[in-house]
Parts: sequence; C-alpha cells; structure tokens
Amino acid sequence: MNTPFDKWNEQKKQINTKPPRRTIVAGSIYWVSIGYNIGYEVYGKSNDFVRPVLVVRKISKSLFLGIPLSSKTHKKARLYHYSFIDSNHTEQIALLHQIRVFDIRRRRNKLAEVSSEVLKSLKERIKEEII
Repeated sequence: MNTPFDKWNEQKKQINTKPPRRTIVAGSIYWVSIGYNIGYEVYGKSNDFVRPVLVVRKISKSLFLGIPLSSKTHKKARLYHYSFIDSNHTEQIALLHQIRVFDIRRRRNKLAEVSSEVLKSLKERIKEEII
C-alpha cells in the first residue's frame, strides 16, 4: 500500500539526512516541506508535500517559527486568518492557528518576502489571538 503517509515518510527520511546548511530570514516566505499530516493540521501539496511558510522568527541556527500560508481567499474575514500582500503582489492568508516550529532542513527555495510593517502587524495579531 502506497498511501500519502507512506510517500511522506520516505521523503521525510531523505530530508532528515540533509545537512542544515541553509539560512533563514524572518519576514521571508519559503516553500517548506510540511508533509502529510493528520486531522485538521495543514499539509503540503504536490508530490513534494510543500506549502509556502512565512518565517516569523529564527529560533536557532536549525529551527524557525513559521506560519503556513494559503492563497485561498474568503469574502468574509475568518478567525485566526491574517491577510496580506507579499513582495510578488500576491494576496496570502497566514493560517495563524497552524503556527509551529520547523527544522531548517525542511526549507526549500525562497518565494517572496513581506515588509517589516506587515511582519510587525502579524506578530501583534499572534499575541492577541493565539498567545
């Protein structure tokens, strides 16, 4: 049986062997190998199980705090969603309720970045709604 969980597990083994040689910058959006998760946890798309993630804060040389993003917009404002425009002029939705710590080895290529004002506003929303 070759379920998405099995495919993700094989890919995760490969990611785990990568040397953590890449840098991470707060306010940058990267493609990140999130994986295939359970229940209502957000998961990565495509065969690589990737999703755009906004780096909120670098925790150490190997870890960062990130928020998975969605490009699916809604007409009504939703709780725990934060809408912004990235440096590529794309509307993104930060899924605040999915905030988590990522290992730097999950990071793929850079997609875009946000302004310091957007990052500051986003951190305020996290403090208000999540913490």
